Amino acid sequence: MQSDQETLEVRFRRSHTVLLYLGSVVFVALGYWLRVVEAGDPASGQTAFLRQTYGWAFPWFPWVCMIFFGFCALKFGRAVFDRRPQLVIGRHGILWRKWSATEIPWSEVTDIDFKRIVLSDFICILVRDRKRVPGSGLEMFVAPINRLMRNGDISIPLTGLDTPKDTIMAAVDRNFTGQR
Repeated sequence: MQSDQETLEVRFRRSHTVLLYLGSVVFVALGYWLRVVEAGDPASGQTAFLRQTYGWAFPWFPWVCMIFFGFCALKFGRAVFDRRPQLVIGRHGILWRKWSATEIPWSEVTDIDFKRIVLSDFICILVRDRKRVPGSGLEMFVAPINRLMRNGDISIPLTGLDTPKDTIMAAVDRNFTGQR
């Protein structure tokens, strides 16, 4: 929440993260069930319905399901216990931990837009030079696509956070307009 009058610290909503974790675990279990139970015994000539129906794709699907959702479960399981602020908005800049461990100074931000895309709200940030605010992790690879689709280099989703979007938007407006 707020540590002082000008800085807004926002964390993940724990209940939202726990539900994502549990959903990932369910899909890992589904993949395991498809691999072990539903696969049948091809040597005996008895195969289950899904193997008969989907043939060539069936052997790969359970593995993809277990691996992808296994990584998701690890990520969300870690996020459940991470109580660090994920989004920090202050008078010097904005920090979004998924983008980078360093703050994006307001002097590098040329424009900020609030957008609603498929029932999700985003803060879309356009920066002067992306080399001066380098990203880390997967988000930096998504930045060129964000620029084409959402008119911003960095898109910060406002879903799953413990602070209402209106409070976040007001903090961004208050701090960014003071830098223009």
